[in-house]
Amino acid sequence: MNSGINISRVATIILMVALSVKMSGQESKASGYGDTLQLKQKQYFSNLHFGAQLENYKGTKSLIFEFPGKSANQIYLACLDLLRGYTNKIELINNHSIDSYYSKTVDYSVAIGSVSPIAIYSYNYMVTCDEGKLMIENPYISTVYQDINANTGEVSSDYLSVADFIALLEELSAKDKAGKSKVKRDELRAFLTSGIKTGYQELIVHLNNFTDSLLRRISDGRQLDSLEWLTDAKAPVFELSPEGLSSSNNRNYMVIKTPKSNTDDLKKKTQALVNFISCDEPIEYYRSIIDDRYDFYARRNIPAYVVDSYFGNGVINFRDFYTKYDLGDYQKFVVKKTIGAADNSYGVSNFEFEITYASGLVRISTPKIGKIEDGLYDWMSRQNAYRSIFSTPDNRVLQPVRKQAVEKYFNELSNFLFRYYSQE
Repeated sequence: MNSGINISRVATIILMVALSVKMSGQESKASGYGDTLQLKQKQYFSNLHFGAQLENYKGTKSLIFEFPGKSANQIYLACLDLLRGYTNKIELINNHSIDSYYSKTVDYSVAIGSVSPIAIYSYNYMVTCDEGKLMIENPYISTVYQDINANTGEVSSDYLSVADFIALLEELSAKDKAGKSKVKRDELRAFLTSGIKTGYQELIVHLNNFTDSLLRRISDGRQLDSLEWLTDAKAPVFELSPEGLSSSNNRNYMVIKTPKSNTDDLKKKTQALVNFISCDEPIEYYRSIIDDRYDFYARRNIPAYVVDSYFGNGVINFRDFYTKYDLGDYQKFVVKKTIGAADNSYGVSNFEFEITYASGLVRISTPKIGKIEDGLYDWMSRQNAYRSIFSTPDNRVLQPVRKQAVEKYFNELSNFLFRYYSQE
C-alpha cells in the first residue's frame, strides 16, 4: 500500500471500485434452485469485513445451481438475455461462459468546501454454463485510490480492497496536522468512509437481487405472454427529468407487435435502417445525381417517410451512430444527435438504446441519455444532471425551452421507431 500520498491533496481523490472474477472451479453444489432460495432468501453473496473477495453462503469460491433438463445452450441464452442489458462490456464463449462488466458513477450531493466526492463503482459478474448446471463465480472487489495533482494533472493510483482503502483514510487522518484545514479534511474522510461502505453493501444487494432474477429467468424461460412483452398500442410519450427520460407507459421500454415477422426478419429490417443511417457517399446525398431519391432508396427497402426523416437534419440524421453490441436477438446502439431549441441554442445529445427481438415482437428501450452539451451550454453534467435546465436541489425547470426541445426530439424518435417496426 502506498501511504505516502500527499495528504494536502486528499480532497481531490476519486474513488473507483472495481470487481473482478477469477475462475475457481466447481467447488460447491447446490441441491437445487428452489432449495437455494429457501435456505438463503436471496443472500447468495456477502462480506461483512469489506474484503476484496465476496463470500457465498456455502463458504466456497463459486455456487452451482442445477436445472435438470436444461441444455447448456438454453442456460447460456437465458443468462445472455438478462446480462446483456446490465453491462458496459461483455466477453463471451458461445454456449459456455459470459463475463460482464458494469460501471456506476455516484456524485455525492454533499460537498466539503468546493469538493464534491465522486465514486465510480465497477463490478464484474461471470457465469459458466453446462448441461443442466450454472456456475456463478464469487466476485472480487477492489478500489482504485487516485491522487490528482491539481497543478500538473498527473494521476497516481493504488489498488486496494475496500477495507484497505478505509484503513488508508484513517491512517492519513491520524498523520494530518491540526488546524481548521484538518477539520475539513477529517469531515471529507469520514464522509468518504461512510460512502464507500454504503456503496459496497449496495453492490452486494444488487448482485444478490440480480442472481435471483437470473435463476428465475433460467427456470421459467422466456415468456412472451408475460406482462414484460405486453405490446403498446402506440409510441409512449417521454418527459425529461434530472434522472433522464420517463415514459408514459410506466416502463423503460416499448413493445411493438410485428405478427408477420420472425427474429431474422426484424434484424434485417434493422440492418436496412442502419445501412441507410450510415450512408456517407456523395451519390447518396445529392438529388442532382440520384434524380429520384425516393426510388433510389425504395430499391434498398427504405420507405419514403424514412428518407424524409433523414435528410434535412431529420430525426434519424445522427452526428454519430454505431452498434455497441450485436448479440443474436439483442442489439445496443450508441448515438450522438444535435438537438436545436426554439431559442436558437443547440445541444449534442449522447444516448444509448437497446432493441430486443422475438418472433412477432420487438422491444425498444427508453433512450438513456449520457450527456447533452455544446459550445455554449452544458445541458447535462456529471455533478448536476441537466445543469442549465434544472435547478439544484429542488429540480425546478430553469430552461423550459431546452427541456421542451429534448422531449420533442425523443418523442419524434419514439414515434418514428414505432412506425418503422409496426408497418410490415
